[in-house]
Amino acid sequence: MNEPVFIKVDDYKKLKANLDKLDEKIRNSQEKIDEINRIKEEEQELFDSWKKLLSSLDEKIKKANELVSRE
Repeated sequence: MNEPVFIKVDDYKKLKANLDKLDEKIRNSQEKIDEINRIKEEEQELFDSWKKLLSSLDEKIKKANELVSRE
């Protein structure tokens, strides 16, 4: 069942070159995906910090309004 398969040397070289190109493209794609994920994480951290800042400002404004309303 495991009989040898014979292919022309030229065909083998072409196949090997194509597989190498595919491997390189897969590695490049994975690097791009990793970079996109890193950027997304940085953006999420930035949005979270803005959200926290806005929440803090909202609380301060509410307190200021309460103080002004008392008088």
